[in-house]
Amino acid sequence: MDNVKQKLSQLEPVIVIGDLMLDQYHGGTMQPCPEGGEKFVVEKTHNVLGGAGNVARNLRALDVPVHVIGALGKDDLDDAGITILRLLEEIGCTHTIIKSAQPTTVKARLYNHQGTRSGPRLDKDMVFEKKQEFLHQVRHDLAKYKNPSVIISDYGKGVVSNDLMDLLCAMRLKTFVDPKPASNVNYTFKDFPYVLRPNKQEAKELAARHKTNLSTIPEVAQALQEKGAQNVIITLSEQGMYILDQQGYSLPTLATECVDVTGAGDTVMAALVAFDALGLPLRQCCQLASVAAAIVVGKKGTATATVDEVLKNAPPPLDFQSEKFI
Repeated sequence: MDNVKQKLSQLEPVIVIGDLMLDQYHGGTMQPCPEGGEKFVVEKTHNVLGGAGNVARNLRALDVPVHVIGALGKDDLDDAGITILRLLEEIGCTHTIIKSAQPTTVKARLYNHQGTRSGPRLDKDMVFEKKQEFLHQVRHDLAKYKNPSVIISDYGKGVVSNDLMDLLCAMRLKTFVDPKPASNVNYTFKDFPYVLRPNKQEAKELAARHKTNLSTIPEVAQALQEKGAQNVIITLSEQGMYILDQQGYSLPTLATECVDVTGAGDTVMAALVAFDALGLPLRQCCQLASVAAAIVVGKKGTATATVDEVLKNAPPPLDFQSEKFI
């Protein structure tokens, strides 16, 4: 186990490019409001990295070096942006940040003393506008590394663009993409990316751009692979995941308890890339990523899984021939 941790810590930094956001958890109570109705009185606040920041956080929990490229607002950094930078630095991430005139993206959730959600989620969204400046910075940063793995974490805030995908494809870097169909970005080219990892709904929406009347997950994955992705991994929540490399396989979920699914897709991506960088076969990486996801959904809030937790809970390697998706 110590040997695995050492190898992960000695990897070339993984480059995480995408939409940074702050997940806020406000704990408090609902009380009568003098103006009528009720008010939520905040008694404590917990800030956690979200979006691409959560991918970076999950990688660091696995002891993997990380360099983050993203955008924060506003020009002099708002409170949320300052908090994100502090959280990145606390976990040992290096970073390159483009400052936007837009506010930093924040997702705020309200919880009562029993830990139950109270009221709607409160969002503040960035619509990133400095795409060419961002592209120039990505090109500059990537030139510093020999052969890094790259993660694209698209949450639809404008950081990920067609020009960015064109650049990464031209550089032929090993790229793992977490897509957002609403961004209207073309993520796939010939033999690119190495892994496309949508969830079930995202996969259907992406595949529908090219083919209609796709009734099964294997058909959806095949359509995405035909567009160029070398490997397609579709996360299916409680049904596990579907993997299409040379063949198609289903991997059942390993979760025995589901407390909170927030950020589980980020955990899958981080573990997948971490163990792939060690040279493990893709299917084994998927199995370990499934273990990591099972760990985090058993925790409350935006959580992570450590190397020790993953290896302790990892079952023997599956006979993937017996896991063929029917």
